[in-house]
Amino acid sequence: HLEQIVHAMIHVTVAQKKETGYLEASGEKELMEELSQISMKKYRDLIDDDLFWGWYSDITPIEHIGKLPIASRPVSRGGSGKMEFENLRAIPWGFAWTQVRYNIPGWFGVGEALNEMLSNSDKNEKIFKKWFNEWVFFRTVLNNSQRELARTHLKTAAVYNKQEQKFHEQIVKEYQKAKDSITRIVEIQNFLDHNPVIQKSIKFRNPFTYPLNFLQVELLKRWKKADSELEKNELTEVIFLNINGIASAMQST
Repeated sequence: HLEQIVHAMIHVTVAQKKETGYLEASGEKELMEELSQISMKKYRDLIDDDLFWGWYSDITPIEHIGKLPIASRPVSRGGSGKMEFENLRAIPWGFAWTQVRYNIPGWFGVGEALNEMLSNSDKNEKIFKKWFNEWVFFRTVLNNSQRELARTHLKTAAVYNKQEQKFHEQIVKEYQKAKDSITRIVEIQNFLDHNPVIQKSIKFRNPFTYPLNFLQVELLKRWKKADSELEKNELTEVIFLNINGIASAMQST
């Protein structure tokens, strides 16, 4: 996702460089390209793991999201109706991540890219700070990442991970890299210090969201162990209500 955004903006920026002036300095275009490549590789390394889909479909309510009567089109591409990673659409993909408080599509890979470039040269830090202060696109990318990182709650997400810890540990490490690099560039202590309204809103809603997440973990476990279709159907209705509750609390699907 980040790679596509960066590529599109570089294309437009370079085409209009006489008006904007960005990426004209020696090495800046290459630096942005490298950021894009590193972040994309980090993201793909996670989701292309052979064990990833099994883990993702096990801890998230993606199977139930696919049955919610709220979409204008099927959650998966193709006519088979079978939920698979290769044919999953973007909205349910992101929706499921939000439910379990990871919010991966909004930030994963950013930390790896920024951290590596910051480690390579002190000059890069100056460039990133200049971009953030003067370039709307770069500032928007970091601010959007900040917002998704602020809404991420890894202690809650950990409750969903009772078996496979590998992916959770990878996500925790990437989260810390993102926090370290973004707060360093933006010169803040905590995510969204520059936007206290959203920051306070997230902090206010979190305590009310935690019980819904813990309840979801239990509901999904009971649904998987249900002995009859009647029991599964009853649990499904409650799971739908629970999903809607978390979506409302997170203000996002």
